[in-house]
Amino acid sequence: MKHTIIFLFLAAVVAFGSSGSIAGKVVDKRTGEPIGGANVLVQGTELGAATTLDGKYTVDGVEPGSYNVRFSVIGYKTIIENRVVVRPGKPTYLNVALEESFIKGEEVIVKPSFFEKTKDAVVSSKSMDFEEIITQPGGAWDVQRSVQALPAVVGATDQYNEIIVRGGNYGENLFILDNVEIGNPNHFSVPGSGGGPITMINTDFVENIDFYAGAFPAKYGDKASSVLDVRFREGADDALHYKFDVGMAGYGGTLEGPIGNGNFMLTGHRSFMSLIAGSFGLTAIPNYYSIQGKATYNLSSKQKLSLLGVYGRDWIYLGSEGDDSYAEAEESVQDEDIDMKTRQYAFGANLRSAFGKGFSVITFSRTEGIWELTMTDTLEEETYHYNTTEAENAAKLDITLFPFDRGEITIGGYLKNLELDYDLWSKPETLFIYDPETGEILDTTDYIYQWVSRETENSFKYGGYLQYKHGLGRFTLTGGLRYDYFKFTGNGYLSPRAGVTFALGKNTELNLAYGRHYQSPSWQELVSDTLSHSLESKYTDQIVVGIDHLFAEDVKGTVEGYYKLYNDVPVESSLTTPDPNDQIDAFVNAGKGYAYGIEFFLQKKVQKDLWGTLSYSYSIAKANDPRYPDKEFSWDFDYRNVFTSVVGYRKEYKNYDWYKDLSEKWWYRALGFVPLIPADESEYSFRYRYTGGKPYTPMTYHPEWRKWTLDETQEMNSARQTPYQTFDLHLQQRWYYNKWSLLVYWEIDNLFNNPNVWDYTYNSDGTKSTVYQRARMIVGGVVVEF
Repeated sequence: MKHTIIFLFLAAVVAFGSSGSIAGKVVDKRTGEPIGGANVLVQGTELGAATTLDGKYTVDGVEPGSYNVRFSVIGYKTIIENRVVVRPGKPTYLNVALEESFIKGEEVIVKPSFFEKTKDAVVSSKSMDFEEIITQPGGAWDVQRSVQALPAVVGATDQYNEIIVRGGNYGENLFILDNVEIGNPNHFSVPGSGGGPITMINTDFVENIDFYAGAFPAKYGDKASSVLDVRFREGADDALHYKFDVGMAGYGGTLEGPIGNGNFMLTGHRSFMSLIAGSFGLTAIPNYYSIQGKATYNLSSKQKLSLLGVYGRDWIYLGSEGDDSYAEAEESVQDEDIDMKTRQYAFGANLRSAFGKGFSVITFSRTEGIWELTMTDTLEEETYHYNTTEAENAAKLDITLFPFDRGEITIGGYLKNLELDYDLWSKPETLFIYDPETGEILDTTDYIYQWVSRETENSFKYGGYLQYKHGLGRFTLTGGLRYDYFKFTGNGYLSPRAGVTFALGKNTELNLAYGRHYQSPSWQELVSDTLSHSLESKYTDQIVVGIDHLFAEDVKGTVEGYYKLYNDVPVESSLTTPDPNDQIDAFVNAGKGYAYGIEFFLQKKVQKDLWGTLSYSYSIAKANDPRYPDKEFSWDFDYRNVFTSVVGYRKEYKNYDWYKDLSEKWWYRALGFVPLIPADESEYSFRYRYTGGKPYTPMTYHPEWRKWTLDETQEMNSARQTPYQTFDLHLQQRWYYNKWSLLVYWEIDNLFNNPNVWDYTYNSDGTKSTVYQRARMIVGGVVVEF
């Protein structure tokens, strides 16, 4: 907080000053080759430029502010880049890939567009840039939370950023960072899942993201539902620049600039809850820090090398009694101490080479996650521990060829070495029989529970894909085939993919796609028991049909219908029998189900002031009851109705004379950071989210065992919680000064403090407690950029 006060004081004494610039490169979206002679226009000004033969451009003398920048050239679709923020005294780097027109001369009749279609995707895909991510209400500057405004996506819970897509489940989203696959890029992650409460990824590094909600291209594999492909921008080329920021993810800074024949970015962040724990009486303080970097080096005009590194560490201690390192609670609410620690890192290198009619990308990477969890009772005796290390060494090659006009061949292969060190142990526990009246122990059953598993494994995955894409008049056809093999299970699979896009008119497209997507069992499923070692990969067959229409250059609508079939889903063997006390640890491929639905999505980008999205989906997700294969039940994320509305309004007060006079007052500069006070640029947005009631299974209490069970006659997920509703507000303010800028944001999540139910806790005394999702929460942050 002390640093924030210093920054605001500086803001009060430094005058408005230097202009900035916009620079970058324009390339062909298909080939990656530079486009010379492209026109670059900063809308709302008379400033512009033309690209040189190597595709580069620079627009100087741009006053600080937010702009729309138009890129056009004959033979390509005109694109308008939205929310381009120009800061004082430094360049804003903006690289653009233009798509060829489908029909000769079409650039004359087709509307310019703010929307860029993701490469190779036929259906169910969306792109977002940095500014769209950070202005999402309820998004907390998190790339995974930001896509939850899309109609195909729901969150697992407010506390986590897990992505659940079209009736799917945990861990079904593929997360890619600069061509490197990362299992879970979050602090306090859980093995086998893809989410966490706090992201490790610094959003300031993000150039844009592509999200695929279904029937995705053959390039992507080993996930059943979706893909989130994140690309980092490159560092500044002109000079050293640095930032300081404080926000929900902690406090830290970023340094970037040129290095040799390239550039670099480096950032570090640390949690601050331990600094203020005493003020809030916290008994469990989440501690974490992360370091992240990227370096890019131009080896030649045809070759570029980029290096990526991400490291995160976190730890938390939940004590049954007060501890000297934590503030004591008035009374203990648990009878065990929990000590949890996690470390994760990812390193990768990409070499891109252009040649003749094509290019290649070679990627080497290593990722590792270490999870340590220990539980002890009030006598300081260990009752449970879970220690596991998962690592992956990977090499892959992607080659893209352009053998003839409008034809494209993509071929790739990969080899992965997987390492596992798994140690799970729990204290033996006997199931006692009690007298319901007196609580006296009468007897014991034959059930004695103990989890013991200790394995060290080293195995391989390998595979490849082939995809062909061709344009025929108004048609664009895509076909692909993928193969994946996992040595540990001895199973290999072929995955066909196909899609077609037809231009119905100038600004309307009809899209149809099919894809089969296999996902390997997690290590936790494979090593739970020796019987699980040969588990099959679960898979989905997905069919999607949709229509896109561009109503205006800044307004686009999409309607999609889908059918998604699940097969060979791993489930615990104990769930395949009616016996409520069955505790067999093995997994079997006994699960299957389906989901289908229709989705509507309307988006308006910022043309002048107003922007927003409107989405609605109706879906049904059901699974077969593994106890009784002829019965179905609603799957865990069968919400039925999901509605999300996001509305934002941006105002540039710096263009008004009354504001210019006001901004010179010392008292205004001192109070300018207060919410709702006009800034050089102010942006106000809200999100309303509604989802139908989540299914859950009412358990049955047995006083003779002091235990809740799923009885033989009890139907799974036979009840529903009350519908979920939340209203989130977001306020963002920007000021531009001489050589530096200041950004302040405030957010109120669940403004009306709606008591949204997440789950129920079944206590041993026969009572049931309600677990709620996030209550009203106010967060904010400050970013100072030089």
